[in-house]
Amino acid sequence: MSAIIEFEFLFETKDKKLSAIEKKYQLRTKENYLTITPEFLYQSFPNLNNNEKIVGFNAHIECDRLFLVIKEFTYFTLQKFGLSNADVAILKVLDISDFFRINGLSVERFDIERSNSLIANCDIQELNIGIATNYENIGKDSSEKSQDPFNTDIRESRIYKTRLFVPQKRVNIQNSNLEKLVFEGSVKLVEDLHIWENTTIDMFTLKSYFRKIQIENSTLGKILFTKNTQIETINIESAIIENVHNANATTFINKTLDNWLLIAESAKNSNNSALYSLANFEYLKLERKSNKNFLQKLLNISMELTSGYGYRPFRTVISSFLIWILFAILYWLISEYANGGLRLLNGEIISGLKGFGYAAYFSLITFTTTSFGDITPVGFWAKLIAGIQTLLGIIFTSLFIFALTKRYGSFK
Repeated sequence: MSAIIEFEFLFETKDKKLSAIEKKYQLRTKENYLTITPEFLYQSFPNLNNNEKIVGFNAHIECDRLFLVIKEFTYFTLQKFGLSNADVAILKVLDISDFFRINGLSVERFDIERSNSLIANCDIQELNIGIATNYENIGKDSSEKSQDPFNTDIRESRIYKTRLFVPQKRVNIQNSNLEKLVFEGSVKLVEDLHIWENTTIDMFTLKSYFRKIQIENSTLGKILFTKNTQIETINIESAIIENVHNANATTFINKTLDNWLLIAESAKNSNNSALYSLANFEYLKLERKSNKNFLQKLLNISMELTSGYGYRPFRTVISSFLIWILFAILYWLISEYANGGLRLLNGEIISGLKGFGYAAYFSLITFTTTSFGDITPVGFWAKLIAGIQTLLGIIFTSLFIFALTKRYGSFK
């Protein structure tokens, strides 16, 4: 089938603005391969005024499995004719100095080099951004490589496989369906990534450095981080993320609640109990700092200090040891300086250094609620303290079991 392209050419005015040539030009070709450049247009349409420098175009296309290359313009748009067929086997866009827009095309392979792009309402099997530029840079010094970031905008499109190879200033993915999205390690830097408005991404792989990621009202099936992934800021709002893999504490530079949730999910999927505990502990600690309710905050602080929110059982052991020593000192002080204290079976009230040993023994059996009746508290203060310690013993025993289960039990 022949390709039909209808052009509206754009030229640059004296004040550097783009202006359209009123007449429309139509190109028909039976060739399967077509390269469109400014020189090609002048050759194809001899009646064009050479004094008017063609810097871009707006075009409609109808074709079937066309191999199309467009390069060396300032700007262009390309969209299909109404309900007609615009099936492109391979589309390559190179060196567009401002930006270009593709709308409504079906493309098997789409390669973009050194250009800002807007892709709308397209069905694409494979999209590569900067793949040739990346291969050209292999073996070059960093000073020789092109590091200028580009903008990529994808809207209301279906793309099976998307791979980015060069630095990006802004990547916008809106109301689109992407099966595979990969930021390769050669990208080096992505300043702003925005995924929003009911976008679906089945597999999302990050191998680069990201300054900011915003995910809103979207669904991500699987996020795969690598050891080279680093993210300064990530915000997740009303989004569903089903699986996360390989995220750890070094992945995120600025730790937020969203970061720790992703790390916890990743640890859960990799069966890493130590990382899972760390992530949940840091999440709860960060959440506590943002809590403005005084009583809730006080309770959270006590849980953090005594058990690490259930993820630090050793803290419960240390807290229990301190309670044992503290109450032993209290029992001994009451016996030495107040009415009452601890009384042995023979009626003797403990005192002196020997008495402190008895106080430590009584404190231990009271805290563990295993009292044998060989020592009894005498007087109001001794009985009150013994009752408080018994209650604390029950609480901390339960807390220790809870922390052990939380830290070492199954977390799946």
